[in-house]
Amino acid sequence: MRSVQLASPRLQSFGHGDIVYFSQTLTGGTATYPYMFVTPLNISYDENITTYELNVIFGDIVNTDLSNEIDVVSDMSLEARNLLSQIWRGSLFNQIATVQLPSNATPFLERYNDHIGGVALTLLITVMEDMNACPMYDLPEPTATPNCEPTPTSTATPTVTPTNTATPTNTPTGTPILSPTTTPTNTATPTITPTNTGTPSPTPTDPRACRTYEVNGFSYTGINYVDCSGNTQSQYWFGGIITVCAKQGTITFITGSGTITDIGTCPLPTPTPTTTSTQTPTQTPTTTTTLTATPTQTETPTQTPTNTPTTTTTLTATPTQTQTGTPTNTPTPTRTPIPICPQMLVVTSAPGGVIDVGGYARQTLSSGTTFSYGYFSQIATTGGTFVIGTAPDGNNYPVYSFYDGGDYNVIWRAFNSMGLADRGWWTIEQANNPLDNPAVPTAAQRSLGFNTVISSGVRYISPGSNTGTISPITIATIEYPNPCPSTPPLAFNITSGSTKNEACFSGYTGIVYAQDLGNCGGCFPLTCWPCLTTSQQLFQDAGLTIPVADGYYMNLMNGFSNNGTWYVVGGYPQGGGFSGGCP
Repeated sequence: MRSVQLASPRLQSFGHGDIVYFSQTLTGGTATYPYMFVTPLNISYDENITTYELNVIFGDIVNTDLSNEIDVVSDMSLEARNLLSQIWRGSLFNQIATVQLPSNATPFLERYNDHIGGVALTLLITVMEDMNACPMYDLPEPTATPNCEPTPTSTATPTVTPTNTATPTNTPTGTPILSPTTTPTNTATPTITPTNTGTPSPTPTDPRACRTYEVNGFSYTGINYVDCSGNTQSQYWFGGIITVCAKQGTITFITGSGTITDIGTCPLPTPTPTTTSTQTPTQTPTTTTTLTATPTQTETPTQTPTNTPTTTTTLTATPTQTQTGTPTNTPTPTRTPIPICPQMLVVTSAPGGVIDVGGYARQTLSSGTTFSYGYFSQIATTGGTFVIGTAPDGNNYPVYSFYDGGDYNVIWRAFNSMGLADRGWWTIEQANNPLDNPAVPTAAQRSLGFNTVISSGVRYISPGSNTGTISPITIATIEYPNPCPSTPPLAFNITSGSTKNEACFSGYTGIVYAQDLGNCGGCFPLTCWPCLTTSQQLFQDAGLTIPVADGYYMNLMNGFSNNGTWYVVGGYPQGGGFSGGCP
């Protein structure tokens, strides 16, 4: 591909790789325009061919007065057609490859920091090569082909012939013979079905019991374990005791050290009771509904007085008892289906600490401008910029942020700066607020994957575990508060204990919340922790329904360089109960 650029009188430089590296050359230098950039997208393998999907960008600088916009697109379109011609006529790949036509190119103008225009060409290049186990030969030298006997290639054709021959065999006398043969084949299908159905069964059949453990970490601690559903989990915290439900003997320390104490059995995963309760109401309502419909229709005719007393007496007792259990099960699914909270999300775990655990509030302000939706436009040389409004794919994405007293942690949707590719959810942590568009280092960005939930036409990051798919990646477990607060509460990462010393060095790590009373301005650049008032109750949940227990709570108000401790009773910070530092 680079040889095309070298042979072109127009194209001055060449680059390739992920789109975020656009404007870089092979040596890492800055591109000289006009410029050709190749991004591999996909490789597809078939029996005798391999297909390569590429995105090739031809771009040139647009004059500041925009006088050459038409020329730029026209010239770059000619370069794209020249590439197609060289592949199609066999001069580029020596007849071993061809290109699928028609091919599509998208013209663009005024993109990237260099303010360029041109076309983005999507290519499907097909290479003819048979699927065999022979050593690879030099593609330009077909003389090496005899080393791999061509018989398999020829044999592939007759192999199809017997398959077709089987068809006429069914037509004459083979019908009775093939009928029983087909019957066992269909019989085998249900045999496979139970096998697949049994896939969820490993949990109850796992010989290791599900136990409850107290894990006491002596410092910053990380553990791996297998949960009661058989899934491998990781958890990190700043020392102290946590409780974990895990398969017997599966907890191991991966960071720090501590003690592991087995304190008893642990309830089995919820699927078991769910299945039992589901089957019971499923059968009962089915019968009840059928019988109820009969008297309902019966009441319409003249026979109403006769059937109503008899049927009502019999059926009233059944649905009365059945529906007594139904409301019990109803509240659980009623809360579960709420997948998102538009106002905030909570990162409950982030192995590796690339982003902070904490409560992330919905953001609506960027450089003094209010907004509802936005996205991050990634640029290789500067890292990218934040853009207000609907994303290039026509969808709306919210932005969430958490300030830990030293850095801003932001979760947003990202697109390459040309808007040609959705790059999924990304996170960034830096000292300056990324929403105010300071310089965003590329190294500070991490991919969180593409998992998305749609609610009222808006796309939110999915609850649960999210893992990046584009390097560099990170992992984070996300929850949405339920009930969802109307306005985002304040969120603080804390350690707690019965004494100040315990809160500072060996308390349990978690998140506490408080209503935002608008009194945080005087605490910048620290967190709002020292600005809390004695009437600002602290809660365990983002819905502000469960007050925290009595004790001492410490918050790292500005990274690890400054901390403060409140003494809390009944969920309320006590007068004179705030102190800085640790003993």
